[in-house]
Amino acid sequence: WRERRREKMRETARRHGLPLGHRVRLEFKDGPFLEGILLLDESTWHSQRSDHHVVLRIDNSTFHHDEISACVRLD
Repeated sequence: WRERRREKMRETARRHGLPLGHRVRLEFKDGPFLEGILLLDESTWHSQRSDHHVVLRIDNSTFHHDEISACVRLD
C-alpha cells in the first residue's frame, strides 16, 4: 500500500509541476520562500485522508502543495 500511495502522491506532484527530488526555490502564498531538496513527507501518511493531498518537505519544514504559489527548479 505504501508504494501505491507514494505513486499517487508523485503523480499529483507532477500534475502541479513540482520536481520531487530536486533542488528548488519555493514561494508560498503567505509570502516567505524556502530553498532545498523537495521531497514527499512520508511521516504524515498515517494522518492524511487523501492520496491527492500532498504533504511535502524541505529539510525540517513540511507544507501542503496547495500552500505553494511558485516553484523554480535550481538544478
